[in-house]
Amino acid sequence: MKPDYLEHRNYLVNYLSLISRDRLLAEDLVQSVLINYWINKPVVSNVRGYLKMMAKNAYIDYYRIKKLSIVDLEHAYSINNDVNISREVEAKETLRSLKIEIEKFESIDRDIMLCLLEGYSLNEIAVNMNLNYNTVKVKVFRARKKLSTIL
Repeated sequence: MKPDYLEHRNYLVNYLSLISRDRLLAEDLVQSVLINYWINKPVVSNVRGYLKMMAKNAYIDYYRIKKLSIVDLEHAYSINNDVNISREVEAKETLRSLKIEIEKFESIDRDIMLCLLEGYSLNEIAVNMNLNYNTVKVKVFRARKKLSTIL
């Protein structure tokens, strides 16, 4: 059985490869991050997020130590753009997972949560579904709590 942090290795290598545009550097940095994580064994609830933060900081430290020349504006823009693309992919994946789990809810709860995902306010949902505002609020609270335990 693989330790939990090794499951995220490929994700971290791909993430750093996008930022650095150097696969070998990304693999070296991820290796040092995983060794550091293994040695310190911190107790964290979100291992992937913690390792991603460590990888990003390792990348920043690498360039600080090497004292590389100032990055030209086009490269800086492309790095920022790559990170935004990565965030968009993660957001779409999360939204897809949410919708799959919401489809398993009871009819009224499912309709309320889907409306909420489409951007409707609680008041608009209550008016459109002929429900009391507090009923909608309670159902959303319970559904979010249920989703947080599932995801």
